[in-house]
Amino acid sequence: MPLRITIDAGCLSHPQRTGIGRCLEAVLPRLVETAGEAARFILLSGQPLASEIALTLVNQGKVTAKTADFPSLYAWQQSGMAWWLCKLRPDAHYAADGLAPPFAAAPVVTLIHDLLWERHPETLAFHVRAVYAARAKATLSRAAVALAGSRFTKAEAVRVFGRAADKIEVRRCHGVDRDLFRPASGAELSGRDPFLVENGLVPGYVLCLGNLMAHKNLGLVLDALALMRARGETPPVLAIAGLGDPETIYHRLSAGYPREAVRCLGYLPDGQARAAYRHALCLAYPSRYEGFGLPIIEAMASGAPVVYAATSALPEAAGDAGLAVSPDDPAELANALSKLQNEPETRAALIARGLTRAASFSWDDCAADLWDALRRAAEARKRP
Repeated sequence: MPLRITIDAGCLSHPQRTGIGRCLEAVLPRLVETAGEAARFILLSGQPLASEIALTLVNQGKVTAKTADFPSLYAWQQSGMAWWLCKLRPDAHYAADGLAPPFAAAPVVTLIHDLLWERHPETLAFHVRAVYAARAKATLSRAAVALAGSRFTKAEAVRVFGRAADKIEVRRCHGVDRDLFRPASGAELSGRDPFLVENGLVPGYVLCLGNLMAHKNLGLVLDALALMRARGETPPVLAIAGLGDPETIYHRLSAGYPREAVRCLGYLPDGQARAAYRHALCLAYPSRYEGFGLPIIEAMASGAPVVYAATSALPEAAGDAGLAVSPDDPAELANALSKLQNEPETRAALIARGLTRAASFSWDDCAADLWDALRRAAEARKRP
């Protein structure tokens, strides 16, 4: 008999998916393929699925979906999902964001992405912080298997949760699809890419990709570009892609800095995000806190050098293929951007190292590790 596996797919109910949703969306079809006839997957969500990838799998009969009508993701996770688990009695349940209901009638595999709610509580709504504070350790304590995508995240969990975090396994939880994330080619190199035309950009901008929360530290990039300008250089245009209020960025500009030199693009659909990487001078990733840093790998696969803040898990993501700077020193970042703008050989070397680095990350590997964890969790249920 195939195993019955339920998956918390609440993060796939939003048309604008960020880290957790993008990871689940990428690994899901590979997980289904890896398991083959050995498992049947059921996606549980409190709102209708919005992910085209998940909906395609449902329409193809490769997975099934159970959807309730809950106004709040976290209320659904802690109550409605518990009811479905009691009804379905799966062999294992995957908590893709580290939260499982208090009475999950199945062995749980949990994935801890980060502890942002504890390290930077000011960035999250009160109810989000409250749910994580109340449920994250409880989920970890009773999980049959607990995963993390970086050594940093495990260390954070040990610091916050103590011995309950000893069980965490650092596994392959992040990948990149190199058929989609690739360097520019053909007509794209001529600047005729529709993404550039639609957004009024030309190749050679500095790209920042992610939400506009304070911990993303985008002020460091603004200060670095202002410093370049004060030194008599012509700084590259800054393109910022992500959810948030653009006025928070424009209000942060130095006096006299041209507003038109900073472009806030908003949330980019997948295709446009991939094009944004391809034409960038570099990806600037100054975040103070990340559980991994998936955009670093995506940028490298797309032929964009990466300048990142040497903090949290970002050095693990970048390896030896990026330029590390202090998250508090605009001059370091300004010097790195100047080097990439004025030294083609340095940029070419970083691109080559980045492509090699990105080639070591595969969603197929992530699916294999996740399937192994789910099988082990299901087997644990069968033992006395």
